Amino acid sequence: TYRFDDEYKWGTFWAVSGRWNIDQESFMENAGFNMLKLRASYGSTGNQNIDGQSIFSSASNYKTLYGQLGSGYMNNPSYGVIQYGNPKIQWETVVQANVGIDFVTLNRRLSGTVDYYEKVTKDMYIPFTLSAAAGTSSINANVGEMSNKGVEAMLRYELFPSTSDFQLSVTANGSYNKNRIENIASEDGRVDLTYQANQEGRTYNEFFLVRYAGVNAANGNALYYTADGQLTEDPNEDTDRVLTGKSPLPVYQGGFGFDASYKGFFL
Repeated sequence: TYRFDDEYKWGTFWAVSGRWNIDQESFMENAGFNMLKLRASYGSTGNQNIDGQSIFSSASNYKTLYGQLGSGYMNNPSYGVIQYGNPKIQWETVVQANVGIDFVTLNRRLSGTVDYYEKVTKDMYIPFTLSAAAGTSSINANVGEMSNKGVEAMLRYELFPSTSDFQLSVTANGSYNKNRIENIASEDGRVDLTYQANQEGRTYNEFFLVRYAGVNAANGNALYYTADGQLTEDPNEDTDRVLTGKSPLPVYQGGFGFDASYKGFFL
């Protein structure tokens, strides 16, 4: 990839997978399954789009760049550092194990898949805290490790036999995911952003906020909690922020829907 310096631009990733068609085994005769398959895979994938923006972004993040900052003494142009580069940034690597089952049963009326996965993101690209003497408070670097573990399921049920002109099926899906920061290369295992924080043992980008407590009925002023849980109308932005146990990443997700068809028309 063009995003990294010559020493780090190449990445090698691999995977292996297999499937067992259980429904083809002799002991599955008259078992009631039209199809039953067990899948397993293990491997790695690479991510070069480390800032999560467009495919054309971060082309020069490994370089320190200089440019015009504005006007200085006597209105002369002033120049300085506009980007602190990190020449060691590199691919993020995601290592994932997955085990899944695909099935069709009840005379092909019920079908679905169930998957369990464990995923580890290595060399995660996140802010790395620096001394203010460097001229900036942080620099992005591949200094984190994060895990995701969970279950995903999809089901489909045909409400009418396949021989009917009118077809109606109901579908449903759901998932559970447990996210955890496993490692951060910083002095205290924590990187604080403006309203979010990454800390070892907690969720990625957990909200790091002054907690709102409501309104003071006596005077109508807003109330907040201090870091130790006391009420105040004048919170300290620096000392009263706490990790809330919440993040933008959902633990549970799900959905449902219907599919209908009749003589070539679909809804």
